[in-house]
Amino acid sequence: MQIASTILGIDLRLDAERFGDRLAQRSLIQQTLDELRASTVYLPAAGDRDASRREARLMTLETENEVPLLNGYETATTDKNFLPTRLVDVHAQMVRKIDALASYQAFGAARVDLLPRMARAYARYWGRWTDFTEVEAFEEVKWGSDRRRANPRCPIRLRKTLRFGELTAP
Repeated sequence: MQIASTILGIDLRLDAERFGDRLAQRSLIQQTLDELRASTVYLPAAGDRDASRREARLMTLETENEVPLLNGYETATTDKNFLPTRLVDVHAQMVRKIDALASYQAFGAARVDLLPRMARAYARYWGRWTDFTEVEAFEEVKWGSDRRRANPRCPIRLRKTLRFGELTAP
């Protein structure tokens, strides 16, 4: 993962001692959000069926940060109810993304959904709705300070989640 994060130009923050300790993990997410003062955070979509992704989503959403934009991303374990509200042209980033996925695969990560050809297939699948050749689809979880309207199922203290390294500084 370190090689992939370097290719993407991100700072990967993992603390193996915190795995299994929900409060410590949430604290790391809070600390990272506070330090980076991100303008956008990417988190698993609401309908992700993977338990660890659901937990990461909840922990981030429980933080007390005022990130202006939260985007839920689709994974291979996202349920069929994923309804993106935002399509982002990623054509210019696809070479780096493919290189990062290839380096991840080189270390034995035999997940079909993380194969470079699958990333391109997903990008082209969603690209059919736009003029772009390759896009990423996101569901907007929060926009600005209007938390409840953006996601009426969330409690007033909106939570936030982080996809490793995909924090965009202002």
